[in-house]
Amino acid sequence: MSNHNQNCQAKLTDKEISKIERTNNFIKLGSLRRAKQVEEERGLAACKLEDLDFGDSKHNKLGEGSHGVVLCATHIPTGRKVAVKKIPQKDLCHKRVLENLKREIRIHEVAFHENIIRLYSSIEDDKYIYLVMEYAEKGALFKIIRNKGGFDERNAFFYFI
Repeated sequence: MSNHNQNCQAKLTDKEISKIERTNNFIKLGSLRRAKQVEEERGLAACKLEDLDFGDSKHNKLGEGSHGVVLCATHIPTGRKVAVKKIPQKDLCHKRVLENLKREIRIHEVAFHENIIRLYSSIEDDKYIYLVMEYAEKGALFKIIRNKGGFDERNAFFYFI
């Protein structure tokens, strides 16, 4: 094994870890998920359409894409706000739309980061497929990037690492 590989596998000392924690905003501001949050997420994973309150349909629209709409809803058993992507079943007859939906679900299944929206559940009825997702109270990261005209290295590190 080369010296480079040995160095890469070396463990950090407590002093080095402490220095990283003091100088890294992401670590300082990061938070552990609480037991209550984990329980709520289990309830959301078993979510049914009747567990969701969409409220006033005129005011709960968060966004719209080429193949559906994203609505704000409340998960009644937990009281937690969620975003629900509502996709018409008829659109799934187009191969590209179906492939994109499957890819989105696969990505959500493997991507676990506090800055990536979580997919809790999917629900299907005769007309629609509903993806029940984490509600981003501060909006979409894309909008933040667009409004700021990009990120410098420090801000990018905070959001992406």
